Amino acid sequence: MAMREEIVKRILETEYLKRKIKNPAYSLRAYGKFLGIGIASLSDCLAMKRTLSAKNVKKIVERLAISPAEAATLLNDKKRGDLEALNRVHLKEDQFNAIVDWYHSAIVEMASIQGHKASGEWIAERLGISHMEAKAAITRLINLGLISIDTKKNKIKRLTPPVSALSDIPSAAIRTHRKQVFDLAKESIENDPLERREFRDITMAIDPKRLSEAKEMLGKYARKICKYLESGEAKELYCLTIGLFPLDKQH
Repeated sequence: MAMREEIVKRILETEYLKRKIKNPAYSLRAYGKFLGIGIASLSDCLAMKRTLSAKNVKKIVERLAISPAEAATLLNDKKRGDLEALNRVHLKEDQFNAIVDWYHSAIVEMASIQGHKASGEWIAERLGISHMEAKAAITRLINLGLISIDTKKNKIKRLTPPVSALSDIPSAAIRTHRKQVFDLAKESIENDPLERREFRDITMAIDPKRLSEAKEMLGKYARKICKYLESGEAKELYCLTIGLFPLDKQH
């Protein structure tokens, strides 16, 4: 149980620190409200004075971007099985990481870029990430069978079509990925010239009954744009993100 308590404490502290850095006024009470856990229980857990109930641990797993391997440890204290089982858990961990961090899909797409290099240094510089992140991502993608490396030509070979999020990946992971993409969009607004980017927004009063059909229309439109842009000569990496969200807070 001590191991589980330490993992819970580490996860909670790490996420709270991230939120505190972004918003210095962010309180432990607000954090507890987000998690759905009482302030007393949360405070005692962080101080290692109390063990959270299984119900509260499940809330943490669902609300935060916790990997399947850690989730298995938190929700089930039984020892894992044989080596084959461990390998399956490790693969799920890689799948989770590939979905969460935006640069994994970018590296897969780099296989189509003219003059690309399959080196951590080149990829790190091109994407603005660390050398360590680039090397770890390449290893994950190879292990997942999404890419291979032609060592003679120093090129990335893409082995699959675009990969979508699996249904059994925690929704918190998808939320984390979306937040990363929108953070990149904010950086683009600040740093990229107008001729290299395009942002538009429209505020409207809508009929909620038409949302489902509107989402399908957005999906078709996004695929049409991708098909058009990818039909040319691939020289740069771009991200297309489309958002439709409510402004009123009545729900």
